[in-house]
This record gives sequence, C-alpha cells and structure tokens, in this order.
Amino acid sequence: MEECTEGKFLSLSAWHDGEVAGDEARQLESHLRICSTCQRELAWLTTLTNTLQRRSRSRDVPARVRDAANARLANSRRGRWPVVAAAVVTCLTVFGLVLAPSAKQRARRAQISEELVTRHLAGFARPEPCDIDSPDAKVVSAWLTEHAGYPVSIALPADMKLLGGRLCHLCGTPTAAFMLRQDGTPLTVFVPPAGSEAAREAERLAESGASCTRGPKESSICACVVPQPMLAVAEAEPALVDHAFSNLP
Repeated sequence: MEECTEGKFLSLSAWHDGEVAGDEARQLESHLRICSTCQRELAWLTTLTNTLQRRSRSRDVPARVRDAANARLANSRRGRWPVVAAAVVTCLTVFGLVLAPSAKQRARRAQISEELVTRHLAGFARPEPCDIDSPDAKVVSAWLTEHAGYPVSIALPADMKLLGGRLCHLCGTPTAAFMLRQDGTPLTVFVPPAGSEAAREAERLAESGASCTRGPKESSICACVVPQPMLAVAEAEPALVDHAFSNLP
C-alpha cells in the first residue's frame, strides 16, 4: 500500500473542494481507492463541510466559528504538517460543537417536554391542585412572587378562569406555576426563573413570538417571553393553549 504522506493529506482537502485536476487528481483518486486512512479523512471532510453548510444556512453556527474553521482548512492546503494538525484539532472542535450538542439538545428538549406534561398532570391529579386557591390574579401573583423568590406576573384573558398557584420543580429548579381552566380544559402555566434551563427553553420556542408545539401524551406546549418567559401545558389542541398567550392583556 502506498504510504500516506504530508503531501497526500494536504492535497486531499484541496481535491475535496475541486481544486485539484489532471494527473495529480487521478493519482490522488487512485491512492484513495487503496488507502483506508485517507478514505476516513475524506469522509470526515465531507461530513464537516455538509454540516457547516447546513448550520450556516440555519444560522446555528456563529460566523466567527465558521470563519475560523474555514481559515484553518485553507491554511492546511498551504502550510506545514503542524498547521494541518492544528486545523484538524480546530475542525474537530467545531464538529463537536455543531453535531454533538445538536443531538444532546434534541434529547434534552424531549426530556423537558416530558417533564412539563408530567408536572401538569401530577398537579391536577392532586386532591388540592393549588398551594393557594384564588381567582384573583393579583393575589396569586403576590403569593408566587413571595414564595418563589422572584417576580411572577399573571395577566389573563377574561374568558380564562384562574384557579390558583403552586410551587414545583422544573429541570431541577424551584418554579412558580399557576393553574387555570378554559372551556373546562385544565391548563398549567409554568413561570421559570430568569436564566434557568426552562426559561431558556421558553425563549427558544418563542423566538418569533408566542409559539406552540405538540408535546407527549396528546398534549400541547406553548411558550412566550412577555411579560416574562412562560411555558403553558394542556391536553388540548395547540390553538387553545396559544389563546392564553396571544390574548394576554
């Protein structure tokens, strides 16, 4: 088997980008057919490029990270082997930032959705769902603010019946929640503290305004960030849950 050299590795990135032609390209292609090391490197380069392009279009990868990776790849075609090694380290880091967190984020968001629905169902399954029973939003807001330790604002459309409020844990953080009904359907609105994992999830869901998604157990989960990050859960169509947010006074 032909030995892999620094020159082969340097040429591989350029060939991958279509910058090598003629005899040099044919020689490299012949080498690729028999060299498993270069085959792995080519697969890695292809995956990295596709990932960066996808994330660039969705703006998930910061421009500074993408530019640094591209610069390192460009330098690898001109520089010495230590530069190539540095490029590999940089790109592996970018590859981890782009791909690994994506899978972890999806899994974590699924866990958060499951926890939201579980907390909602468990709350209404209690003999006394609320820690404080009151239809008065000011009374419930004041109680939650005092006991949660951070401001909790409650403002609801006139057609929604406030039952009261309670404290629970969400993503391991003490969280305020208030419970209500609309047309007989029970809803729980979680008001996580600013900066918490649940608050960040609400902000992600509500990037373009109040937003709803399907949750587990035939439920819907909606989010808003005005007047503060909130997550609402109900076993109902998303439109009904969204009503609690889109019609906030």
